[in-house]
Amino acid sequence: MQGAAAAVDAGNVDDRLTVGPPSVLVPSEQFDGLLALLALMPVNLVAGDLGWNGSSVLVSGSYADDAMRATFTTAAAEVGIAADLVPRPTATPEQAAALEAELNALVAAEPILFDKGSTTIGATSVATVQRVAGIAKRYAGVAIEVQGHTDSEGDPARNLTLSEQRAAAVLDALVARGVPTADLSAKGFGMTELIRDADGNELPEKSRRVVFGVTAL
Repeated sequence: MQGAAAAVDAGNVDDRLTVGPPSVLVPSEQFDGLLALLALMPVNLVAGDLGWNGSSVLVSGSYADDAMRATFTTAAAEVGIAADLVPRPTATPEQAAALEAELNALVAAEPILFDKGSTTIGATSVATVQRVAGIAKRYAGVAIEVQGHTDSEGDPARNLTLSEQRAAAVLDALVARGVPTADLSAKGFGMTELIRDADGNELPEKSRRVVFGVTAL
């Protein structure tokens, strides 16, 4: 549980551990292997179930690409566990649109923030990036564009570069959390799409943002 929560945030982990009588507890020699696989699941699987049926460890789930499947199944085999894995589903256009809406609702409620004037993702936004990764790798057959925006303060050319670099930083963070590189692209918009209130006044904090565009392939 701790390994999974550390990798993808506790909010993305469904903990359903049930402890039975001593006769069905996981033997100590199997327990270490189970914990090792649990730590690998968040990055290498889209979704997974890991349990004990009284005689053996059971692992099932879906994977995002063949490299991640190979990493997980190899690790499972090394501790004598067979993993029953299937590819993640391919998104329909409707599912891709829903995915975009879900991602943007998340970052509207919990914006991805950066240290001032830099491309370093702020410490308070790491958990948000982890949740974004869990959503973003749900489907195959999607193109996810990470879109960076700035406010109007400063030089337009510098703002464009900063927005590009911040979008790229989020892309890299998502790849590190198991989203396939092939699913992602990054684009900076600088100050070209500012957020304004009803009177036309810029809202700088809302203008500085990272959002997502998702299309079905």
